[in-house]
Amino acid sequence: MRETNPDLHVIHDTNGEPDLTIPRTPHREVGYTAGTMSAGIPKAIDTESIDCYCKETQVNVDGNNLRHFYIKIGISGYLFDPWGMFSEGSEAKEARHLGRDVWNFRPVTKLCYENYLRFLMTRNKAYFTTAQREMRENA
Repeated sequence: MRETNPDLHVIHDTNGEPDLTIPRTPHREVGYTAGTMSAGIPKAIDTESIDCYCKETQVNVDGNNLRHFYIKIGISGYLFDPWGMFSEGSEAKEARHLGRDVWNFRPVTKLCYENYLRFLMTRNKAYFTTAQREMRENA
C-alpha cells in the first residue's frame, strides 16, 4: 500500500500510469514567420516549415481550451533572431556533437510570445529584448 502525505494535494492521481484521457495532439496549431501579411496581421506559416519561428497550439482538455506558446530557442538559451548576426541563416543548423538541431521550439509564457511575435512583425529590437528578458525570468 502506498503511503499518503497529508501535506501533499493531488489533483489527479493516476498511480504512476500515464493519463490517456488527455489528448496529446493539438487540435489547432498556428506557426508564424518574419513579416506581416497586411495591416499588422502576423504572417502565418506551416509549423513544420524551417522558417517557422514561433507557434501557438490549442488543446481541448475536458472542455477547456488550453493554449501553449513556443519559440525557437538555441542550445545556448537565446531566442532565434532571423536578422541577427549570429543566427541569420542558421535555421536548419545541426549541432552534430549533440545529435540534434541547434534551434528547437521550447515553451514560453504568453507575454514572451506576444513580444517575440511583435518583433517578427516590426523588426523592433525592443520587443526582442523584452521577450528575451521575459524568457530568462520565467525559465
